[in-house]
Amino acid sequence: MKRKQLIRGLPPPNPDEEVEEVKDITVSILDGTVIVQMLKPMQSKNFKEYAENIFTNYEKMLARKRSLHLVFDVYQTNSLKTSTRQARGSGIRLRLQDDAPMPRKWSMLLRCDTNKRELFGYLAEFTIKKFRNAREVFVTIGNTVKCSMDGYDLSELSPCTHEEADTRMILHSLHEA
Repeated sequence: MKRKQLIRGLPPPNPDEEVEEVKDITVSILDGTVIVQMLKPMQSKNFKEYAENIFTNYEKMLARKRSLHLVFDVYQTNSLKTSTRQARGSGIRLRLQDDAPMPRKWSMLLRCDTNKRELFGYLAEFTIKKFRNAREVFVTIGNTVKCSMDGYDLSELSPCTHEEADTRMILHSLHEA
């Protein structure tokens, strides 16, 4: 179904209808892939510094929230999207670890699916360790979901076979509803 057909099926907005104001937002669900694309490593010398720099923002956000969900894309080798990514070209393969130097060209790192898989996993694990049993943080690593709180039931969220973070974010929203 095309977008125009979907929009035609929606009722027109009613200007007289009252909209309920949401006062306290207690959960943030973020697209980790978009964050990585937006927050380039600028002054970070290595991957540990990069992770610490971007997660300083999450600490501030969590001070006002009950929980945070950090959701990443999954790059499956048997996906239809693989051919599209391959057509864009491949970047350089790097070893991701705490003390590994940051690449000069961030975009070249992000062109390699293996790099992205490892980077997303690295950032997710870093986040879980940083907030271990202190704050309620959920992260996706591949098809699994982890929580920073020990003993949390993740059966509604994990495993998840959706590739795109935006689809996975809907599942996380349903979980919080």
